[in-house]
Amino acid sequence: MTAAYGIVHPDPPQATNQNSAVAASALTALSANNSRIKWSIQNAGTNVLTVTFGSYSRQLAKCTAQDDGTGGLIEETIPSPVGPAIWKGVITISGTNPRYNVLEYFTPS
Repeated sequence: MTAAYGIVHPDPPQATNQNSAVAASALTALSANNSRIKWSIQNAGTNVLTVTFGSYSRQLAKCTAQDDGTGGLIEETIPSPVGPAIWKGVITISGTNPRYNVLEYFTPS
């Protein structure tokens, strides 16, 4: 059996988000998606980035220099840090000058 996968980015469709100097409230990195089978977020900025899904939050380490690939990474696959299934709900980020790369795999409907 062959599975088809899709990749989405935040809206607008850039892989990074530089909308706000300080994200006083959480910004949506990924909207809820019942077809999600894997996701990841990597910090691309020079400040700590907080990723929240459900009641679970994780701070991602900052990059040494912007976009150098050394920022913290979180990805959820099976087994998940929060249970036996992939989180299907909203995933938010917060921090100062948030900049990140996000990847989502899902089964097409």
